[in-house]
Amino acid sequence: MIATGECETGKVANQIDNLHRSGTTHWSSHFDSICSLIDMYGATIIVLVSMVQEGSSNSIHEEAGGCSIMMKSFEFIFILYFMHKIIGTTDLCCRVLQQKSLNILNVMDLVWTTKVLLRTLRDVGFDLLLANVQSVCTKYKIDIPHMNASYKKNYRLFISTIRFSDSLPALLL
Repeated sequence: MIATGECETGKVANQIDNLHRSGTTHWSSHFDSICSLIDMYGATIIVLVSMVQEGSSNSIHEEAGGCSIMMKSFEFIFILYFMHKIIGTTDLCCRVLQQKSLNILNVMDLVWTTKVLLRTLRDVGFDLLLANVQSVCTKYKIDIPHMNASYKKNYRLFISTIRFSDSLPALLL
């Protein structure tokens, strides 16, 4: 990340970081996984490309190559940032609902507020989300589809996404 300019150097500037594996029961772990992948996206792509070029076996070449292709798609970036918005909006509510002692009035207020935030995201947040996704795609030279073009369902991409989800499950859950 330092080599690509995504990270600064200096005292305490580069603590060791890694991609988080999501847990099966806590939504917060999914949010942490998504956040870490967004933060380390460029470095992750570099590592995958390196694995394709220098991997010790054909299975490593193939899996890293497949992951690299999938991660460098508009669809992947869109889903990644869309899930970041959705799970980020609901994260506080999920954390509060997992506490052992709850104040029902505070919980009801938090659920109502979360609902309002999700409705606002649906009504006015899509254009901002799409602009953010297009910005990321431009930064990493990822092709952006023409939004006004005719739509043709790509079943092969859907199947690839399902297979890819086995490697990085937090991204698509």
